[in-house]
Amino acid sequence: MKMSLISCRRFSFRCFANKCFADQSTRTLAVQAQSITAVSLRGIGLLSAVLFSASTLAGNFGVYDPRSQAMGGAAVAIGSVDMATGHNPALLGLYDEEEDESRNGRYFLPYAVGSISQIGIDGYEIVNDELDIQFDNALEDYNNDALRDGSLLASQTLAREVARTAADLEEALINIANKDISFSLFMPLIAVSEPSRKTGGGFYLGTRIEAGGRSTVPDEDIALFQSYINAIENVAEGGFWRDVSPELFNADESYTDFAPPPLNDPFNEITSRADIVALMINEAAVASGWGADYEGMRVAIGVTAKAMQIRIFDESRQVSGDEFEISNDSKPHMMFNADIGIALHFDNGIRVGYTGKDLFSRTFDSASGSQVKLSTKHRFGLGYIKPNWQLGIDYDIKASEPLSLEQPGRFMSLGGEYSLFKHLHLRAGYRYDSNNIIAATTSLGIGIDGLRTSTNLSYMTSSDEKGVGLQFGFAF
Repeated sequence: MKMSLISCRRFSFRCFANKCFADQSTRTLAVQAQSITAVSLRGIGLLSAVLFSASTLAGNFGVYDPRSQAMGGAAVAIGSVDMATGHNPALLGLYDEEEDESRNGRYFLPYAVGSISQIGIDGYEIVNDELDIQFDNALEDYNNDALRDGSLLASQTLAREVARTAADLEEALINIANKDISFSLFMPLIAVSEPSRKTGGGFYLGTRIEAGGRSTVPDEDIALFQSYINAIENVAEGGFWRDVSPELFNADESYTDFAPPPLNDPFNEITSRADIVALMINEAAVASGWGADYEGMRVAIGVTAKAMQIRIFDESRQVSGDEFEISNDSKPHMMFNADIGIALHFDNGIRVGYTGKDLFSRTFDSASGSQVKLSTKHRFGLGYIKPNWQLGIDYDIKASEPLSLEQPGRFMSLGGEYSLFKHLHLRAGYRYDSNNIIAATTSLGIGIDGLRTSTNLSYMTSSDEKGVGLQFGFAF
């Protein structure tokens, strides 16, 4: 770009009602300040895509309450009847008490349970620590001093600050490079369940999200960033600027002064990008379960009928030429769908379950031409249930289908719960990818019932992901 001044974009993001809006403000810098700033902006381009993915998740079975998240996602056999509408509607048909003689019904206030990939947390820390702003300011001061033919001592001092802030930003960007992007969220506005003897019903109105993506930062981009760091460190240490990567400086062969010139613009050489595809599903779900006793066991079946409004988000961010290229398309679709569940509970405490979720798969075309598939998920569950404790294991019958460039997963979830005095419930879980691609997670949680209220908390963690859940409701 041959002009004396450029406009340097700064992006800030606000999330409201599961949508993200990008506001941009501008400030003017000297043309030479484009150099590492271009690489910095690439990092912010990737970062902004990560933050946008806060309305997104990978295409797996899903978690519908903090209790199941605390137990590693195990819910097909040992899931709470309170959210059987999401996990396995057949669980509604396993109750033995009459509706009018018990307080097993639940009404939950709006709550949320979800998880975010570590790349999203790292990206937030870049913004929170203002690493890009620190770097841009240091580089602007250095280039302005070079244009004014400042003293060598001043140039070395300013170059030292550029090197420090550049190294901090490079380390942060490496942490978010070439990793899967995900954010899992289930957020009902209302959730109600009412089990009774051998039958029951449930309802929720809310939002669930399925999405996935990946940041791509080629080694060449990181190497280019490191070259700039090496060059500016050489200046900071009092070396001759032509000794280390002189092509990065804005000077021709006739310039032989020892005082370093401003830095050049590597903008066109940056190819890093981030791609995210997402389904945001607003749905009303109604479930029913029916049970029947046979010798030594109870058999139950259940169905969840759903009316769904689906919005597709196809997000791609990259730096090309001298500006960001951003494609962000959302397109609404209406459809009906259904889940089916089966549960067998034996008198010795063993329970077997199966859930088929989103039985009617469908492929959508985004406005930008990408194809996004809402796929059917099948999961098997096995549990052992006693009055004060229970253990369970769930397993995906087939691997999840990636929505974008993220890795597929086929999960095995292990979980358990121990109850004290029927009011305090301690939970723990472990989730493992049988394909050995996605990092295993561990989880903990607690539930408290009393005074006709129900409170559930959960926390999950892995090297690639963090998640929490909070739920509060009333018994009736």
